[in-house]
Amino acid sequence: MSFAVIFSCLIIVLLASYSGFREIAANQEAIYANDMPASILLVTLSSNIKRLRAAEQILIMGQDPTVKDKQIEEIIEMQQENQKIFPRLKELFARDKGALDSLIHLEKEIAPTYDVVNQELRAAAETEPTDEEKIARIRGERQRVSSLIKLSDQVTNMPLEFAEHHMQATKERISTQFVLFSIAAIVIVILSLAQMLIINIDLLQPLKHLTGAVKAVEQGDLDTKLDFGDRKDELGILQGAFVSMQEALKIRTDELTLAVDSLNESNRELQHFAYVAAHDLQEPLRTVVSYLGLLEKRLGPNLDDKGRKYVTNAMSGAERMRSLIKGLLDIARITTKAKPHEQIDCRALVKQIVEDLHVFLAEQQGTIKIGELPVVTADGTQLSQVFQNLIQNAIKFKGIDDPVVTIDCKVDGDKWLFSVRDNGLGMNMEYSERIFAIFQRLHTTAEYAGTGIGLAVCKKIVERHGGKIWVQSEEGKGSTFYFTIANGDEASKKDSSRYRRISGPLQGVTTEGMAVVADARRESGKQGVVDV
Repeated sequence: MSFAVIFSCLIIVLLASYSGFREIAANQEAIYANDMPASILLVTLSSNIKRLRAAEQILIMGQDPTVKDKQIEEIIEMQQENQKIFPRLKELFARDKGALDSLIHLEKEIAPTYDVVNQELRAAAETEPTDEEKIARIRGERQRVSSLIKLSDQVTNMPLEFAEHHMQATKERISTQFVLFSIAAIVIVILSLAQMLIINIDLLQPLKHLTGAVKAVEQGDLDTKLDFGDRKDELGILQGAFVSMQEALKIRTDELTLAVDSLNESNRELQHFAYVAAHDLQEPLRTVVSYLGLLEKRLGPNLDDKGRKYVTNAMSGAERMRSLIKGLLDIARITTKAKPHEQIDCRALVKQIVEDLHVFLAEQQGTIKIGELPVVTADGTQLSQVFQNLIQNAIKFKGIDDPVVTIDCKVDGDKWLFSVRDNGLGMNMEYSERIFAIFQRLHTTAEYAGTGIGLAVCKKIVERHGGKIWVQSEEGKGSTFYFTIANGDEASKKDSSRYRRISGPLQGVTTEGMAVVADARRESGKQGVVDV
């Protein structure tokens, strides 16, 4: 409604403005097209009257006949010019009866005067007037010319009066336009403010409530209320759609909750089954391995090559089965045998892992470089599994050079970012996701031993600790495995003053048989682990 009123006001203002500007333009046109040309013509007419007076004075004073003849010619020229001026002036003053009457009266008065003066000039050219005649002529000349000049001045001032009238009308019209615009502007501003208030109450406030309700639903509050009243407009339709959406979301959420609960229960049962099955499979598998060992021991000398091969293959298969069962148990224990989180010194933890792996490291001539590692809140047993799996993989998949593994850590927002970098084979990043899936391998068991479970265990442990794990690698240039651990305890932040660079073996770590760190040590037979 208010928009229609505002639009109507604008139309009225535009129409009034158009009319006013037309009037102003007409006044300006009258000034330039009528008043100014008329002024010029009347000035010329007045000048001719004054020249007539000068000619009559020559007549009276008895000037040289040659001069009198020249004045007669000028009077004739003035008469001819006036014959052109008067018709044009009549056209210009056609709209003003008073001015036109004055102009016609002047024309009637001036024409006989020219004739009288012309006759007297011709008579004076033939005989010299007496003094009495001169005096009589002077009196007659004064009366005639004075009346003509007075009438001429009156007519000459008319265009100026018209111009002033037109200018005054223009000023008044401009003032009227200004007042009209001011009133219209005030009315439009008031109506606009009223419309804004109506929009705010009728539209913006409901939309604000709708936004709040949508955010509440987004955050999980499906019981939030949205009440626009009994509206039949678009907002009423929107309210109905929102309520329908809420009901649908409630139904869908309930269904999903039941499905998730069912899946969680199934997962728990499956994990329990996997754990029980793997655990129960160990005993018969141990029996099989034991009897295979006894069979090989007792009948070994009597077996031919084919028989020994059968026994060896059976033993290898049993050992592989044992490794797979152990891996399944490791995965199951992540949730079934999880321990409460506690303060874990990662530096001491990695040192213990290196000590446990010293034989494996010595065989592979591997070097472990330990950077500054923090104290974190975690499950120590599971975190140890992560480091051990990553270190073993880094050493196992070595390149041409002796393997070097660097373990480091830094703060990344509210998490600890650990890195395990090696100089091994590396890999194509096409498989960067696949390697974290269970039983997924990039090499055959003939090339590299393993079950394809280790990195899957690492991923599950890291995710249980609120982090994630990924790899950056390039074929032939090694790999860097990154994983994050939630850093929720300020007390667990690392203190760099606790760590210092050392060039010798770590205290408390058995270094016998470990990889050589420097050429000088290799020559002397000393081996060790380096903190970096």
